Amino acid sequence: MLHWHLGSCSRPKVLAQKENLVCKACGESISHQSPLPDHQKFRSLSQEPLERTCLDLKWPANVKYTQECILQDGGPDLTETLVNDLGRPSKLISESGRLEHLSRYGFPTLPSGQHIRVLLLSPARRWGHPLHGYLQVQDLNGRPHYEALSYAWADETGDASLNRRMYIGPAWDVLSITRSCSRALRRLRLDEIPRPIWVDAVCINQLNNWEKSHQVALVRNIYARSIRCVVDLGEPTPGSDRALDRVNGITDKEDYVPASGQSRNHGDALDTLFRRPYFRRIWTIQEVTSARQVEVTCGSRSTDLRLLKTTTSLKPPWMAVFGKQIDTFHPTGCYEGPEGLLRLFMDTRESESSDPRDKIFALLGLMKDYNKKVHWWRITTLHMPKSAQV
Repeated sequence: MLHWHLGSCSRPKVLAQKENLVCKACGESISHQSPLPDHQKFRSLSQEPLERTCLDLKWPANVKYTQECILQDGGPDLTETLVNDLGRPSKLISESGRLEHLSRYGFPTLPSGQHIRVLLLSPARRWGHPLHGYLQVQDLNGRPHYEALSYAWADETGDASLNRRMYIGPAWDVLSITRSCSRALRRLRLDEIPRPIWVDAVCINQLNNWEKSHQVALVRNIYARSIRCVVDLGEPTPGSDRALDRVNGITDKEDYVPASGQSRNHGDALDTLFRRPYFRRIWTIQEVTSARQVEVTCGSRSTDLRLLKTTTSLKPPWMAVFGKQIDTFHPTGCYEGPEGLLRLFMDTRESESSDPRDKIFALLGLMKDYNKKVHWWRITTLHMPKSAQV
């Protein structure tokens, strides 16, 4: 996350303009078209092992540590690098008589292993208005209040690059997100009031492997404790509108007149909808089966997942396997023991992931006896059963 103000600016006052942002407190500005933060640079600093004489690192033993310390003459300032990478500590403020954790700069600190960050998505009336929000810390063991977004990182062209920006907090720090995430959040934000949403790309520090490993283990609880899971299928088409209208019973098949070259068959439209990458995504299964309510959206159309499941179209195989969990809120998992894990791999073998390790970690939350913290980067494809390597 990029903090673009002067170091001496303790109380930023940001004015959002059409072309740029201007801080009235320190005089700094940043264009909406400026280069996005170099995540590879920060990732290398946060993940590359350092010299043992600097931090005395001993794990993992199979890693060959570099013999150079990160601090060298003319090198990056370590303090500022860590601030950009991990964020500054959060500050407790009072709002409506309640104490809440809100970030001042960067990612707010998580007080315990059962705390998560939630994005308070700022309202906007125009689609093109910059995406902005505040990060709030909520306790899963308390009374959390948020919706959970479920979406595919890659867009319809397969592009999962971090080429869009979102602004965070009163300082409008810059966070890079994917195009599909940007579009989903723009569709979700309200006109007048903030909307509390948990979205992995924003609420988890993606450059911090230790945090990611812990938050991955919480995914089932995150979706189970949410008000609802909101699924974003991506960009709408005439076919997707027709399919969801049919599911909702709005469009009469006999009254529908297709445009030139389009199929009149609503079943074909539903089949096309189910062929979207989202339904092949391995993480989808745990997210939608853990939530108490799932709203499927595509553009301006939406429907309940339980209605979508009842269609006679060519649905993804996992939807039939996990039909009972979709119908009844049952976030505790339905597979148990080694045999259950093997059966789970077989039931989800047609689902896909860009990282082969996700074929394991996206499914462990569906196990009844799973309650361990997972270090996802410790696993390589050599540890995985061939049924999981798709």
